[in-house]
Amino acid sequence: MIKIIDVSKYQGEIDWLAVKDSGVVGAFIRAVDDDGVSPDPTFERNWRMSKEAGLMRGFYSINYAWLPPVETAQKAVKIVRERSDGDWWMGEWRPALDVEPDKPYPHHAAHVRLQLQTLEAETGKQPIIYTSAQCWNRVDPNNEHTWASNYALWIANYWYPATHSTTWEMFNTLPPTMPLLPAAWKKYTLWQWAGNDGVQEGIATKCDLNVLNGDLDGVHVNTILGSPPLERPRTLSERFMKLKDKLFQMWEERGGDR
Repeated sequence: MIKIIDVSKYQGEIDWLAVKDSGVVGAFIRAVDDDGVSPDPTFERNWRMSKEAGLMRGFYSINYAWLPPVETAQKAVKIVRERSDGDWWMGEWRPALDVEPDKPYPHHAAHVRLQLQTLEAETGKQPIIYTSAQCWNRVDPNNEHTWASNYALWIANYWYPATHSTTWEMFNTLPPTMPLLPAAWKKYTLWQWAGNDGVQEGIATKCDLNVLNGDLDGVHVNTILGSPPLERPRTLSERFMKLKDKLFQMWEERGGDR
């Protein structure tokens, strides 16, 4: 079993060395606060301390149907980049997008897709979609958006109630028919099998527990660990300067002021 946790400000101050010693290999760390755009107040510490403890990391942000998808994705990446101490790859794993709408919203699938595309453009890594079968059915009730299956799935599906303290040992008691997947996917990469009720060494409160579908040497791991881009993502100012240089080169090649 490959153990992975995901955390936010609700886990308080985490003893990351204790987390590592318990057998957890990595964590997804929330970059944004509940509003979806401002920094999670514990992100910087969690991002730094989890790396120092030797854990692999990915960040996750949130999709809200009422927020502009491009700007929301860019703000999340900006939060991570400014707190990554020069690490332009922003973690060892791909970013994840939390998609949990409370009800159906018009054109929500297109909204989600644009936020995913912006995350990929800004980081150089294709994001993972975090959702449940019920939540994704609100996004795509008619199963029309087959593009979703091109993204790795981090599925949320629970057996034990949220009031039940869940330990890692209880994973082996789950029914073999789980997890329940949205219609768009035939396989999953990560399974959040304990939500907000997981017991984890190093964390005083409860947290989410996840397992990787496979092992660290298996085929699915590449959908999380994706190779870093060939060059670091460029800032908007750098992109502008590159375009300016290209235009000047074209102008010179055509004879300049002649």
